[in-house]
Amino acid sequence: MINDVRQRSDYAPAIRQAAELALSQMPGGCAAPRLDFAPTMDWAQRAVSGPLQWIEKVPVQNCGRCTMQRVLALWDGNGAKVLFLPRGDSRADPPLVVDAGQIAGTLAVAQTQACQRPPRITDTLLPDGPHPAGQPWRERWIMDRCGTAVPIDIQFWPAPQGGTTFNVRLAQP
Repeated sequence: MINDVRQRSDYAPAIRQAAELALSQMPGGCAAPRLDFAPTMDWAQRAVSGPLQWIEKVPVQNCGRCTMQRVLALWDGNGAKVLFLPRGDSRADPPLVVDAGQIAGTLAVAQTQACQRPPRITDTLLPDGPHPAGQPWRERWIMDRCGTAVPIDIQFWPAPQGGTTFNVRLAQP
């Protein structure tokens, strides 16, 4: 079913449109980010939940650096929709990104001068490399608040009964 959706004529344009919108809002003093989009069948690394919702990975060039941008692809029967997820290598699913992101954002606000814009996740890294499924892992999220980058370390522990526990702290230099 997912591969059928990917073959629809409105799918690739929906992914491209959402990616270009998010890229146009990225901070930075370099040339506009470039989306290197060509549909392939192997971008879906894992299903998020349900048969019509999955994660696609799209390569993005920004400031001379290539990162993988994750988008949550949704199919409602009428067309493709996408939600932009944090850039980089995060293994956190969308609800976990929201939960951990609220705490990470609070830390970023406490570390930066007052401004009107809320903090946002601009990149995610796996400092210890990939981890086996079901094992604890650590991520470093880069939060941007009014042009100031605030690195945040998050430790994740899958819970035996389901869900994931996490601890958020400022990254140590």
